Amino acid sequence: MHPETNSDELHYRASLVYIYPTKLDNIESEKTKVDDNDSASVIEHVKYMIRSLRPECEMTEVLLELWDLAHETTHPIRRRKLQEINPLSINSWTSSRVTLLGDAIHAMSPLMGLGTNEAIQDADVLSQALLNYSPENHNACIKEYENEMIKRASASVLKSRAITLKEILPVGYFGFVIRNSALKFINFMLKVQNFIVNNIF
Repeated sequence: MHPETNSDELHYRASLVYIYPTKLDNIESEKTKVDDNDSASVIEHVKYMIRSLRPECEMTEVLLELWDLAHETTHPIRRRKLQEINPLSINSWTSSRVTLLGDAIHAMSPLMGLGTNEAIQDADVLSQALLNYSPENHNACIKEYENEMIKRASASVLKSRAITLKEILPVGYFGFVIRNSALKFINFMLKVQNFIVNNIF
């Protein structure tokens, strides 16, 4: 979220994202068909996915309300496939005065929130490597950064991928019942905690 200013007041822009396995788009049904050129169609599709994949609870209702607010945006709502990049899977290249960091070289699933952390580490390692810069050794400085970044970021990409794949695996009927019961219990306990805080303290 970041501020946008005009002559009168301060505004904020927020990104709203819902992630689900793309294989669910292969289910041929009138309820799951979506027109990617129609924002309203995409929003209704996302709400259908939320209702299908999440248990009935307060958080699910909050998510649905947020997507109802998305109708008011002036920006088109689109579905986009998430694509990861394992830097170890890319053919080796010759280091030069141009290098990459962050998602440009190691995009990964946002599920664990590792992407931003890796980009910050990239900037730190690159700046440390450039402390030894001279006109004669600039390629060596860049190479030092790239060697460290490739090994470190690749591990995070693979870790993020493994967790993402684990999270989208079907849990089966009993797993579904246990998971939903746990979420409902947590939801109930949060309501109890809210009641205690608002009425006793």
